[in-house]
Amino acid sequence: MNPSPTAETIDRVLLAVDLVPSGRVVSYSDVAELVGTSARRVGRIMAVSGHDVCWWRVVTVSGDLPIGLTARAVERWRQEGIPVKASGRGCRIAGCRADLVGWARAYLSALAAAGEPSRQDHPDQQPQDALRPGGQPPGRRTQCVDPSSSSLLGASPTSDGDSG
Repeated sequence: MNPSPTAETIDRVLLAVDLVPSGRVVSYSDVAELVGTSARRVGRIMAVSGHDVCWWRVVTVSGDLPIGLTARAVERWRQEGIPVKASGRGCRIAGCRADLVGWARAYLSALAAAGEPSRQDHPDQQPQDALRPGGQPPGRRTQCVDPSSSSLLGASPTSDGDSG
């Protein structure tokens, strides 16, 4: 049995995706590790709820997207300077992967700005637990945010236990 993702998991996945910097990509498994869920669940959340976030910045570990999304993604990748594979099927992830540590810091800062506990609030937590704080989800946004901008959920940039 594979229960549906909670609203908190959905919000956290969408927040993490929105924080991927322009011109960079992450994999479904990168998002899953950060949020504390599975890559398959991230893919499902993106398919159902990801249309209002920077969906083209989340790819498979090989840099590919589902065939139906590739043509639209390639246009966005070119606009952002993300290198497209010669096959046209995906991007060259090795050359444009986001700084995962910086991305995780931006994510934790955004959670903290929304009143979520972070690793700093619970120094005895294991790293995995620090990425799964409790409390209210930060809420969904409807546009991509550049983490280098001055505002990120009302704060400067500096999970849930789904195991689907």
